[in-house]
Amino acid sequence: MSPDISHKTDVGGVILGVKSREEAVEGFKTIIKNIERKVPGARVTGILVQKMVKPGVEVIIGGKRDLTFGVIVMLGLGGVFTEVFKDVTFRIAPLTREDVYEMLNELKSAPLLRGYRGLPPVDIEALVDVVLKFSKLLEENPEIESADLNPVFAYSNGVLVVDARFILRGEELKI
Repeated sequence: MSPDISHKTDVGGVILGVKSREEAVEGFKTIIKNIERKVPGARVTGILVQKMVKPGVEVIIGGKRDLTFGVIVMLGLGGVFTEVFKDVTFRIAPLTREDVYEMLNELKSAPLLRGYRGLPPVDIEALVDVVLKFSKLLEENPEIESADLNPVFAYSNGVLVVDARFILRGEELKI
């Protein structure tokens, strides 16, 4: 956890598949060395350890506050693919269910969400609910300048937010 590092994966700040206390200790040391080498002087306020979850279709849900339009919500293909494919769509809040369905249908990656080559379709209703709640969170909390949930793993039976970043007026909180 660092107020100076937005993309932890890019600087070697994420280690997956840790199976023991010893691996956790070694992982901690590796992360600190990686950060010292790649982002000298970065402040590290902690190391977050989370349960390893099964992969799903990776989605990003983001938003920001625009001076002209108000809250703008983004939805797209997530994880490390966000910057590579730039498969995202935007809407101005407040959002309706229909808006979110339209956003999902606009994505080039929509076939992945509907089920592709033997993969089951994701729980579209759960994904729509998360987008609507995220939009409402931004609308009701003007101190949030921007935020993104990335990745959000979409499964056939629900969704799971794996990482989140919130930027408040004048500061940044990374979880």
